[in-house]
Amino acid sequence: GMQELGGEEGGERKPGWARTLRGLRPILAGGAVVVVVGLVTVLSYGSARGGGEVAGVERGVAGVAPKLGAVAEDLEFDDFLQNRFGARSFASNASWLSDVELLFLNGNRDLAKFDVTTGTETILVPSSVLIYRHSFSALYFIYDIERQQVINVTLHGSKEGGRPEFQPGGQPYFLLARWAPGQDRLVLVFENDVYYRPDPRESRDFRVTADGAVDVFYNGVADWVYEEEVLGASSAVWWSRDGRKLAFLSFDDANVPLMEYTLYKSYSAENQYPTIVKIHYPKSGRENPDVKVWVADVEALEANPSSDFKTSIVPPPVFQNQEHYITGMSWSGNSRLAVNWLNRHQNHSVTTLCSESKEGTRAWSCPVVSPYFFFDRLIEESVLNCTVSFEFDAKDLELRNNEGWFEIDAPVFSPSPDSSDYLIKYPHEGWKKLFKVSASNPQPLTPVGFEVTGIYKWDVGKDRIYIQGVYGDASSKRGIYMIEAGVMTCLSCSTPDECSSASGYFSRNASYYALQCATPTTVANLVTIRVTESGEVLREWLSSQHLVDDLNNKNLPVEKNLEVDVAGGFKAQVRLYLPPGLDEAGSTKYPMIVETYAGPNSKMIMDGWRGVNWGTYLSGTEGIIYAMIDGRGSANRGEQLLYQLYRRLGTVEVQDQIDVTKALVRDLRYIDGTRVGIWGWSYGGFTTAMALATDTGGAFKCGVSVAPVTSWLYYDSIYTERYMGLPTPTDNLAGYEAGTMLNSERLENFRNKEFYLIHGNADDNVHYQQSMMLSKELELKDILFRQQSYPDENHGLGSVRPHVYHSMLEFWKECFNLA
Repeated sequence: GMQELGGEEGGERKPGWARTLRGLRPILAGGAVVVVVGLVTVLSYGSARGGGEVAGVERGVAGVAPKLGAVAEDLEFDDFLQNRFGARSFASNASWLSDVELLFLNGNRDLAKFDVTTGTETILVPSSVLIYRHSFSALYFIYDIERQQVINVTLHGSKEGGRPEFQPGGQPYFLLARWAPGQDRLVLVFENDVYYRPDPRESRDFRVTADGAVDVFYNGVADWVYEEEVLGASSAVWWSRDGRKLAFLSFDDANVPLMEYTLYKSYSAENQYPTIVKIHYPKSGRENPDVKVWVADVEALEANPSSDFKTSIVPPPVFQNQEHYITGMSWSGNSRLAVNWLNRHQNHSVTTLCSESKEGTRAWSCPVVSPYFFFDRLIEESVLNCTVSFEFDAKDLELRNNEGWFEIDAPVFSPSPDSSDYLIKYPHEGWKKLFKVSASNPQPLTPVGFEVTGIYKWDVGKDRIYIQGVYGDASSKRGIYMIEAGVMTCLSCSTPDECSSASGYFSRNASYYALQCATPTTVANLVTIRVTESGEVLREWLSSQHLVDDLNNKNLPVEKNLEVDVAGGFKAQVRLYLPPGLDEAGSTKYPMIVETYAGPNSKMIMDGWRGVNWGTYLSGTEGIIYAMIDGRGSANRGEQLLYQLYRRLGTVEVQDQIDVTKALVRDLRYIDGTRVGIWGWSYGGFTTAMALATDTGGAFKCGVSVAPVTSWLYYDSIYTERYMGLPTPTDNLAGYEAGTMLNSERLENFRNKEFYLIHGNADDNVHYQQSMMLSKELELKDILFRQQSYPDENHGLGSVRPHVYHSMLEFWKECFNLA
């Protein structure tokens, strides 16, 4: 059965092409107040995963009725394509510098600080000095505010550290530059080696590593698979709070198989032969990088570069003879380092808390920090002792999950340097709860039915914790909550029609915070600066009201929210965009497109500022109903629903898209069941192809797969094995075979459907190979389909988006017989 829900408006998960641009924001150091201004954005890769593509700060509330008639204008294709209604966010332009000051780019593009208590703005770095580039590596510059002087960041020769070769007089491109907390110390990564600079104005650098090798051995920066699937960023360095110790990861990719693809480049005599790009990329079941944790004492290095200044942290005994991952690290105080370890199957996790056994020695001990819960079962501690290269006394936890996988974040330690208390998100009673652990005693802080989506700030003095979270029965929304004395209070819920999508940014001591609020059509990322204690609004920081006013002069689709029963006793959530003026009695039948993603822990239906997206354009202007379905495996509705996908990608989540579509056609008289299409990007491209391959009941007439996975044998090890295990007969090869459309019987189901396959040939994430395998099988069977290749384009198809969407629009019009 189907029941209609209240009419919230909503934004959604970022589509597959919405690549995250990760930038180095200017960060003020301590002491001499120096700032890195090599403002260089580093592209991260969009992944065939749900979690990574869920827009972390997008949500929203009830919108206004579209203004029909003579005044309202139709949405234009370029409103969507050029993102004319995209709203700026707080994080894109500002960050807290202290408890009362914000660091931001002002209207003149100067880097400035702003005192929220006095309203005073001070320019730190004039716009004439700031340099902007986009690159994977970067030139860095330091601006000395006191002397108003620009310092080029280069590497200085020193008899102790040695100096790598680069062009005489040239400035090196660094992979990373990071200040130590509140100090002028810098860590630099050049050609995969780590360097330490005690003072940016002095010509002294100390080499922390000397075994880096480009594309093979990485120190302090991640290799491809760790950046994509584990760390979410290229940085793999962690300063201790006092800046005396530097933890970093090293990645040995020598045994990881190479994936190759072709770059054709521009038309010129120099490019007679294409370039072959090679990346160490571990596919499911293949050799992974060898990863190690290191801790360097930079003061010992500076005092004596030939000293034994760095130590490798060995894994806990349970992982010493089996493949494992390091999924996160964080410092507690100045001298304790927490390390998260995870087995290759990603269902057995251990967290150790390492500290120097004696000051000045290189001996570290790493006991496991606490017992954990899982599915209401307290896991017993067993004590293991062993001595390797340093003292090791581990209370090891056999943490196993046979019903799903672990995605455990690194602990958040108390800001108090003397405390070992920490916060951790952990599955308990079927929900990802927040725990506070004191003296190994875990205390749950959040209720059943609520999932924590972010930990913002821990105010130890007032014993308050500020988080972002979501209730499972309102999973499209996000709120900001304060936890105090066991009570959870919402800070963003007083005006639900103005803030169904909230994110918060707290000052250093949590005295003030920036509250960013959005709804799909009435509030476009409104940011206010507030007093934390009282909630009083000090000032409005960012408003995009002009976008709201302009948008509501357009013919907008009407939103409809539904729940539909699916197999296993679960409910799928559905959001429809209905063309303006649609008669629900069914006097006119409309075609429908289902946009799908459906990967584990992903979410299509979100209530953030929507602006104009592909779906609202198609429904608002082209007269097409646009549907999104969150079924089994989707995010923020508890572990029972989530783990339905475990070891069977390509089955239940695909079936839910088919079954719900059939239910919509059956129950809603205005949908033309002979003109229904489905499309998706990345994992959504996989779901689309699987839906066409397994739909024998005529649910879909046509479909578009953009950059799809076609077999999980071809995707990366960490993502794939988390959900599927290994592709071996003794593990889950059967699951891999069940989750592909590359078999004879399923391929036949493409014969009577219209299929459009789109892929960039330089996709380093979901390889072009994936589409070619499907293409080859369809061609051998003489099954006609449409195909579009984009030379030199990666997973985001960033420079050909007009062509991608114009091509899709033409395909939909042909499929639906639209003029």
